Amino acid sequence: MENLEIFVAVAQAGSFAGAAAVREVDPSKVSRAIASLEAELGVRLFHRTTRKTRLTEAGRVYLQAIQPVLDQLRDAQEMLRDTRLEVAGKIRVTASVTFGSEVLVPLLGEWNELYPKTNIELLLSDARIDLQDEGLDLALRMGALSQAPPDCEVLVRTRYRVCAGPSYLQRHGRISEPQELAERDCLLFPYEGFSSCWTFQDANRQVTRVTIRGWLTISNAQALRACALRGWGPALLADWMTEVQRSQGELVDLFPEYRVTATDFSTGVWILLPPQGQSPNRYRPARVNAFLDFLRSRLKRD
Repeated sequence: MENLEIFVAVAQAGSFAGAAAVREVDPSKVSRAIASLEAELGVRLFHRTTRKTRLTEAGRVYLQAIQPVLDQLRDAQEMLRDTRLEVAGKIRVTASVTFGSEVLVPLLGEWNELYPKTNIELLLSDARIDLQDEGLDLALRMGALSQAPPDCEVLVRTRYRVCAGPSYLQRHGRISEPQELAERDCLLFPYEGFSSCWTFQDANRQVTRVTIRGWLTISNAQALRACALRGWGPALLADWMTEVQRSQGELVDLFPEYRVTATDFSTGVWILLPPQGQSPNRYRPARVNAFLDFLRSRLKRD
């Protein structure tokens, strides 16, 4: 089975070195496994060049044939492990850089104490990574909930806040109405809406759109928060990354009575699981179910 899994890893990675990195083995072991498999089958499975490794026609046919079988074998192994009530093994997770750093990473120490036989591999990226191609168990995706799959599970609902440091307000004066932001230099994201117009909704659901400008645009929310803490201007930031700073008086919520957004008032973080593909009854490992329950218990709010 190991040779077959290495074969699949090479096909997915597009190189022997990439498969070795994913499998955490020496590249020579990958070469030996593929050579052994080709000798056993009597066909060439890959076209090899100095720059790329790709499947032959025989390799593509073989991959399609063995993938469901490998899925079933892995499921059987997981079921046997779970019958021993053991939460163990590797969990591969992806999340955005900011949410992963701010919210997910601080929870991992507690997870490790609860389930010391598991290993977490956390891939932080703002790119939309394909779960199946990368062999990931789950993703935490964020954005407007209208972009989320209809059957997904929303984990965190985000509320955005316009925050500024006390030193900024001391130098430039307080801001009493959202429209006043049009005359201020704000700290901006280089994304649609975030760098041009912020939308405010009051308690009576009256909506005000304010055109904004600023001298500094940064593509990372943590860096924007650092600039706001230094008193360089107001910034539109998610509540989950400003809660501590607001409670300690390091940042001031300029408009607590308003809902604010740059895109959509209904935004949040949702759980995305990999597609089940050719095996609709795929077994989800106990470690993944335990991790999902852990996230729900620590993060989910109505």
